[in-house]
Amino acid sequence: MKKLFFILIFLQFFSSHALSTEVGNEPKLIVDHSLSSTNRIIISQLQRQHYHYIDINNQFSEQVFEHFLATLDKKKQFFLQEDILKFEGFKHDFDDALKSGNLSLMTDIFNIYIERKNYRYIQAINILEHPYTFDFSKNEWWSDKEPNQWQVTQADLNNLWRKKLKHQILVKMLKGEEESSARAELADVYRDSLSELERMDFVSAFESYINVVASLFDPHTQYMSPDAKEDFNINMSLSLTGIGAELNRHKGSIVVSKIIPNGPASEDGRLQKSDELIAVAKTISESFTTVKGWKIEEVVKLIRGPENSVVKLLVAKGGDTSQQQEIQIVRKKYVLEEDSASSKIFEFERNNQTIRIGVITIPSFYIDFEAWQRGDKNFKSASKDVKRLIKELNHSNVNAMILDLRDNGGGSLREANVITGLFLDEGPVVQVKLSNGYIELFHDLDDKIHFSGPLAVMVNRMSASASEIVAAALQDHGRAIVIGDTTFGKGTVQTLTPLEFGQLKLTQAKFYRVNGDSTQHKGVVPDIDFPSLYSFDNTGESSLENALAWDTISPLFYRPKILEEGLISYLEGEHKNRIRKSPAFSFARNYMKLQTDISRSKTFTLNKHDRTKSYQIEQKLKLDLINGFRESLGVEPVEDVSFDKDTTIDSLELALLNAAGEIVADWVNVNSNQYLGLNEK
Repeated sequence: MKKLFFILIFLQFFSSHALSTEVGNEPKLIVDHSLSSTNRIIISQLQRQHYHYIDINNQFSEQVFEHFLATLDKKKQFFLQEDILKFEGFKHDFDDALKSGNLSLMTDIFNIYIERKNYRYIQAINILEHPYTFDFSKNEWWSDKEPNQWQVTQADLNNLWRKKLKHQILVKMLKGEEESSARAELADVYRDSLSELERMDFVSAFESYINVVASLFDPHTQYMSPDAKEDFNINMSLSLTGIGAELNRHKGSIVVSKIIPNGPASEDGRLQKSDELIAVAKTISESFTTVKGWKIEEVVKLIRGPENSVVKLLVAKGGDTSQQQEIQIVRKKYVLEEDSASSKIFEFERNNQTIRIGVITIPSFYIDFEAWQRGDKNFKSASKDVKRLIKELNHSNVNAMILDLRDNGGGSLREANVITGLFLDEGPVVQVKLSNGYIELFHDLDDKIHFSGPLAVMVNRMSASASEIVAAALQDHGRAIVIGDTTFGKGTVQTLTPLEFGQLKLTQAKFYRVNGDSTQHKGVVPDIDFPSLYSFDNTGESSLENALAWDTISPLFYRPKILEEGLISYLEGEHKNRIRKSPAFSFARNYMKLQTDISRSKTFTLNKHDRTKSYQIEQKLKLDLINGFRESLGVEPVEDVSFDKDTTIDSLELALLNAAGEIVADWVNVNSNQYLGLNEK
């Protein structure tokens, strides 16, 4: 089986033991034996190719058993203790099943899970829609923590769900809704979930199960079904063939949530945001298929098709079923330009001079692998876009540049290597170590430096993998200063292996900085630290289960550019003086601390009076922080926190970027004035 040559850095005896459902219903899932060979190939690849060898034995089988149940029912809200006791009789059978490709046990457990979940959803809808009285004056509690024990009886589980529904209703009532409205909305949510459950297919169940197995090797090894593979390739290439519309599911209906600029639907103009899809015909000659109650993935699969083919849509304009319209749209290949690298210029004043700083934002390290592999010179890639943007910024006479890698979760190692090389004249970029100890070196691919002026790399906690390679290499070479937050800490390398059905993303190597350090767990530590907008409790490699360990290898020989002595200390000092009373930095620190404190409290009173009191205190604290920041921006205050959060967060992100620009402007000013006071004696 041919492997794609690119690297990503970004998851017979059983019939006699068959489990049976208690109510005697036919299983919702029937074993698809065609996936047995896919199962066997994945297990073979995991054992032969993964960076960290794990023996698939009884001990591993127990781990699969525990994690499979946790994946299905983490909060212990569907299975009873007696279900688990039955399952435990088979906890040492998963290893043999995985090796042989037998999927019967997985299917049996899944079917019982579907049955239990189906029953609970129906009961929830019945309670919400009938005159069941919730006593909101009663002193009792709801916990979002994962319980230690499974519920013993149906009565115990009934009581758990009573409190869960009471909690969910109370959350809506705290936001000003009447109880009747809250109950009706929740009933619609559960009805929607019930509809999705009824459309559960075997491929989805298999993908969920086999990824439990993959996750035990490490959190970034992952099997992708054909549909998941297609979505992955779209995200990597930033191009797809379709109509250019994003869909959401609301109360069982499929609604257009966004029209993609420059896509076929945008050019056609008839399909609009908030239109509801009633039915779809995959070709112009086919009859319509009603999509009410369908999963979004199923509808998307129906809409997508060959380039230049026609798809027919029957839509309710604005969701009004009395205003129906048939729309025929020609599918075309289009580029997701909104997710491509982009640039802008900031200006700062220093000593009566205007300093121009170009900012290049790279959302991901994308590349159209298929176009690249077939030799298409016009293939889409991050490095080509960044190279073009550097050229444009040079023509605009910028004095310095910032690479904004915030929230960039990674992508292609090739792209990370090429982009790093655009700012180096020569030298190594990253080391990649395979499980057999062989180390491959990635170097700057050309002998030209495309921008030689002051350079900063801006990162945050969600900057991962390929982003960390770029930041670390430029930091180690002394080519750039890193500004922001300690990065994610993903120091592993994945390759893609095509399968007969889908593909496997497999961790086969780890990458290391040119100085020999791994970024695994520890990430890249910035030279100048900014307040984090993410909680370190649950964000980052160190928070992920089964993540590979941190280690080091031998450093490489390279000639780092030595920054002026005391430069970073000087820049940091100027920065701290400047932001001492900064509303943006104060808001970021205080708001995230408040959010973290609130999120850590996972136990809630179900007494409406007490809950309302604590909720109002939390809301006032949030509101004071938000309005303090909005006032600094010259924006009108809001009366409650249910405001347009994106606007405030975007303003905060811009303020932080502006602060990074001020730091770089200080650097340019130092160079232009040949400031020699950095190492005063």
